[in-house]
Amino acid sequence: MACSQLIRDRNKDPGTAPYRPPTSSRRLAGIPATKALNTPVAGAATPRKGRRLNRSGERGETKLSLIQSGLLDDAGILHGFGTTEMEGVELPCPIFTLRQVHGNRIVVIAGQTDRAPGTMGPDPISNYGVGAKLSLRAVPEQPDRFTEGDALISTMPGTFVGVRTADCLPVLLADPQSGMVAAVHCGWRGLALGIAGETVRIITSLSGNPSSEFLAALGPAIGPCCYEVGLEVMEALAPLPGSQSAFLRREERLFMDLAASVRAQLLAAGIPGEGMEVLGNCTSCDERNFFSFRARKDAGRMISFIGATSG
Repeated sequence: MACSQLIRDRNKDPGTAPYRPPTSSRRLAGIPATKALNTPVAGAATPRKGRRLNRSGERGETKLSLIQSGLLDDAGILHGFGTTEMEGVELPCPIFTLRQVHGNRIVVIAGQTDRAPGTMGPDPISNYGVGAKLSLRAVPEQPDRFTEGDALISTMPGTFVGVRTADCLPVLLADPQSGMVAAVHCGWRGLALGIAGETVRIITSLSGNPSSEFLAALGPAIGPCCYEVGLEVMEALAPLPGSQSAFLRREERLFMDLAASVRAQLLAAGIPGEGMEVLGNCTSCDERNFFSFRARKDAGRMISFIGATSG
């Protein structure tokens, strides 16, 4: 499959939580939170806007094509967060991707390994992950959705890994010292299983480098302005560190901040706030630039990718 074909994945994807509020409550841009369940996690990153490669739209309006993190760009790490307007954007090829299942399976492209490719087993690195599973793989011949999983790590310089999203939060991780990178698909189910923090811990285990030196960029996702959830979602994330900072109440309704949940996991895994960048775009609010399954039942998906280096 050509890399340009990865941009619009027409396979139906349940996206984020199955809980769907009435249509009138999905578009809440500009409505301030009236009550947060907790204060922000200490040390959390202050959101800052990434660098955008823009193109002009109709009547002089600006449309986004590819969004980049200044944090990763300054470190010389090739990456990008896709939008709906990718025509003419030259992407790296191939980009290795997984069949995303909204779980906690973490796959490592590690070339020759000391385990049989595809071997699955519990990850003992952390107490937070719930039965996290790890698979070490040689470089697959077929890059597109070559196995199931929701986090893809590469230890092989020159390889690009990616995730597809339409509301869930794409996270790009990098260990500049070793050159290892990861692309993580973060919906509430995967976050409840600790996938963001577990991915960091696995990179630390593989590289031997402290996570305090890692970098993380959090891409476009449905924002707390629009992401209404049920109590079962908050209860599922309750055992994880800093989870309550990710939920806000407006009157009798509950909203989730996916980025806050990810930041809490990354902080607990050792990445400092200054090592994170949050782009902050809401896929539900901005229908011109992003797909949203929850708000508009869009079939398309954005591709987010990052390339491993030699360190």
